[in-house]
Amino acid sequence: MNCAGWRSTAMRTRATAWWRPLPKSCRRCSRAVRRRSPMQNGEWNVSAVSLSPELVRLAQQKQARFEACLQAAENGNEAAITELGINYFYGINGVPEDPDAAFYWLSRTSPENAAGRCFLGACYVIGKGTKQDERTAAELFRDSAALGFPPAQYELGLCYEHGIGLERNMARAVELYALAAEQEDAQAQCALGNLYFTGNGVEQDRARAAELYTRAAEQGDVQALSCLAECYEAGCGVPCDLDRAIALYDQAAALGDGYAHEEASRLRLLRNNRRRKWDFESLQ
Repeated sequence: MNCAGWRSTAMRTRATAWWRPLPKSCRRCSRAVRRRSPMQNGEWNVSAVSLSPELVRLAQQKQARFEACLQAAENGNEAAITELGINYFYGINGVPEDPDAAFYWLSRTSPENAAGRCFLGACYVIGKGTKQDERTAAELFRDSAALGFPPAQYELGLCYEHGIGLERNMARAVELYALAAEQEDAQAQCALGNLYFTGNGVEQDRARAAELYTRAAEQGDVQALSCLAECYEAGCGVPCDLDRAIALYDQAAALGDGYAHEEASRLRLLRNNRRRKWDFESLQ
């Protein structure tokens, strides 16, 4: 398979951003409960579940944390306002996802709060708790990026690359991606790698693309793992190595990438067929 015929993930437009919904928390606590409360006569021992000291302690800690954060936010503490807004944005740390509450608190962050401005921009770009407004989102990303916040630099780069809320400008997109990538922002590294792979806005350099994918993959970026796997599969920018490609697809699949799971299965079949062919030929 050569580079020209490669079904590249790098050529797909990035559909997710750093503020995409976080994965649900693991089921470790529920498994711990089941160990303490085995089935009795085919039914759960409900009293044992409700009295689990571990769950009671965790719930108390989360409630205490939330109440302290809420009190500080109501008193104007900037860090608490930001934390509360982000918690409501994602529905994490014992706080239910609430778009209206997320927008309310994030809109109270000061103009000097880079993270707050960036998350507020995310609210506007996807219409979370407010009417969708890409122009306002781009302005907020610009303000946050000017404060040196790498995720905002990445988001503003996306806006320039795809013309979201402002005029498309590939040179500016490359500049912003590079700025965030230098600060080890994985999504910016992957986005910049995509541009180097396709030669969009920069001179095509697939070795450079593979290098950027590697840096992002080392941080666990799902798309970068798949992109790097395809580099190793096709021998684009790196030596062809099916075993390495399969391992990378497996890592991406473990993080929830269904495409990577399918590709890992396909490559295993291809590799096994080649090995059987080599074994047969060696017997001739």
